[in-house]
Amino acid sequence: MKIVNNTIEIPPEFSKAIGIERDFVIASRGTHASSLIKDILFGIGWICFLLFLFRPGSPLLNTDDVFLSIFVGSILLIFTILALYTPYNCIMLLIKKTYFVSTPQKIHMFFSGKITSIDWKDVLSVIVDGNDKKGDVVLHCKDPFPQKSILPAPKYCNLVIYEIEGAQRIGEICKRRMEEHKNH
Repeated sequence: MKIVNNTIEIPPEFSKAIGIERDFVIASRGTHASSLIKDILFGIGWICFLLFLFRPGSPLLNTDDVFLSIFVGSILLIFTILALYTPYNCIMLLIKKTYFVSTPQKIHMFFSGKITSIDWKDVLSVIVDGNDKKGDVVLHCKDPFPQKSILPAPKYCNLVIYEIEGAQRIGEICKRRMEEHKNH
């Protein structure tokens, strides 16, 4: 039950690091497209609002109340910083640059030149949201990079593969690999 997608070209350093035996190869975005679109629309709307607000003779900016001026200024600053991410979100919407590769022993993720590998024995559960055409696969795992803390917090993470084709089949492969390595 191997699903190797030979049409996805993975970076050479990633391919060299993981070897040639693969169950599946997936390219994914770092987040849902709908989330990126909401952020882009917010950014455009906020920039339009700022243009309207800073027109000559705006009553909100010509106030003598110091507290109101500081409050309005701080809110404007916070939302303006959020709106500055609009070009970045546009780029992220167009580019799928997170790669996932399953091998018999591990699942590997490649993002921004860094490879993260998680042993299948460290995968605790697999959740598939969607159908065989498109969906998300969530792997609940032990954290591969636990942070040192004085608080006794559980060291778990979710590895999410967003908006992929064949989500049910990929989820079945992940569940099978997890079961194979459960008692190792």
